Amino acid sequence: MALLAITVIGVADDRLELGHRLKFFTQFIAALVIVSGTSVHVLHFGDMLGFGPILLGKWAYLVTAIAIIGLINAINMIDGLDGLAGMVTLLPILVFSSIAIGGNQVLLGLEMLILAGAITGFLYFNLRTPWRTRAATYLGDTGSMLLGILLAWYSIQIAGAENGLIFPITAVWILAVPLLDMGSVMLLRMLQHRSPFHADRQHMHYVLIDGGYSVGQVVAIKSLLSLVFAWGALQAQKLGVPEFVMFLGFLGLWAIYTVALSQPDQCRRLMYRLISPKGAATASVLPEINLPPTDNRGGAGN
Repeated sequence: MALLAITVIGVADDRLELGHRLKFFTQFIAALVIVSGTSVHVLHFGDMLGFGPILLGKWAYLVTAIAIIGLINAINMIDGLDGLAGMVTLLPILVFSSIAIGGNQVLLGLEMLILAGAITGFLYFNLRTPWRTRAATYLGDTGSMLLGILLAWYSIQIAGAENGLIFPITAVWILAVPLLDMGSVMLLRMLQHRSPFHADRQHMHYVLIDGGYSVGQVVAIKSLLSLVFAWGALQAQKLGVPEFVMFLGFLGLWAIYTVALSQPDQCRRLMYRLISPKGAATASVLPEINLPPTDNRGGAGN
């Protein structure tokens, strides 16, 4: 029922461009169906503050609903370039699948591998490659919100259960790429006295595109960051890094990301020192760059 609700509102929005309030309400209904009709709940936050495990008790239903809605919108908001939403969903799903199989939850791991196979098939037609310069198909709101709710469903089972296979904060790091973008963009919009759902080009992928990077480069950069964050988080947990240290590290990263988005020219100058854009000549005219808008396939919340 949750997937059906998301599909119906997604199809309607792709055809009629519905307002964010109706979509948010439908997302809430879908989350409510999950928390009231299944045992998939966020039961704890782990030892995130350093004072012992934070058990949610009666708050588990509300926190689970917020987590589901948050991930739905995180994937929906990052769906601004061909292949980007698919890649930042595929990589965490593959990581979670390997964790599940390694933790003797083979059926859960195989479920995620099936989902990964479906996403890979989609990316074959959606990623820009040397032999495909334009996407042949798109997610739209329907696809991005479905990926978001499925990612939430599996990440909660891996990290939010009573005997989760990884710390909740480890899962947050694995999902860092879409979460950081959503959190920073919405915070900046509110600080600018605008609706957090107001569409603009403050997303990091647009900052890089406007700086001369190609769509393929931006997707590759974001995918690499996703792998680095996941590997780093799993290594930190393996080495016994305290959960509150990982939490403080994520807050610090979020602060840096937000500052970078608020200063796009400086952010691009730093990026030029690390990775040259495909059109290297653009580096010398950074302040004057004004490329045409990129197609946005995501919908509300961008």
